[in-house]
Amino acid sequence: MGAGPHERVDADQAYLGTHMLTSAVKRVDAGVSRTMKQAKTGSFRGYGNTTVSLRSGGVGLGKISPKVPASIIAEEKVLEHKIRTGKLRNIPTEVK
Repeated sequence: MGAGPHERVDADQAYLGTHMLTSAVKRVDAGVSRTMKQAKTGSFRGYGNTTVSLRSGGVGLGKISPKVPASIIAEEKVLEHKIRTGKLRNIPTEVK
């Protein structure tokens, strides 16, 4: 049985319509690419987890709906830049 749209929480769901403001996406290819580079250079350990992040290009946002105000998009871009450059720290990793 294939996954329904409600089960694809890590893929861009913009195809569902403009009511989807954006999607959080995992870029699994970034983790695979990093693992392949580690294997090529001999630094692959063969155990443990590969963690991907915004800074490493492993997560991000999908297509942003035209319904999202430009001011919100601009604010998101500023925050994304701060995360990528290490200027925004201590970001919670759990929802409380």
